[in-house]
Formats: sequence, structure tokens, C-alpha cells
Amino acid sequence: MTPAEQQFLRKRRLDLCAQLQSQRRVIAQQLGILPGSETGYPRSKTMRLLTQRPEIIISLLGGLARLLRLR
Repeated sequence: MTPAEQQFLRKRRLDLCAQLQSQRRVIAQQLGILPGSETGYPRSKTMRLLTQRPEIIISLLGGLARLLRLR
């Protein structure tokens, strides 16, 4: 691989990383997650979302109950 190709790939990787970080910030903002609150318990983003947004759990349980009732 030539040095020019290596430099191109390095720049492309940095650009993609920056784009990914930007998308993550937008998603966190849409979900109402505060910057810097990603440390601590719970560590899982899924559990953090469920514990910070209990209305999601309620709607999921309600949907599951309706599905079970239809059987």
C-alpha cells in the first residue's frame, strides 16, 4: 500500500469516526440523555434508556399483555 493510500485511508477513518460521534450526539439529544451522564449505573445503554424512560416499559408491557390476551 502506498503512503498516499495509507494517508487517504487514515483520513477516511477519521472522517467516519467524526460522523459517527456526531450521529451519536444527535441520537442522545433526541432521547434526552444528558452529556456526561454515560458513566455510572446502569452501564448498558438499553437499561439506561428503560430506567430513565419508564413510559417505554409501560407501553411494552401493555402491548405484551394485549398480545397474550388475544391468544
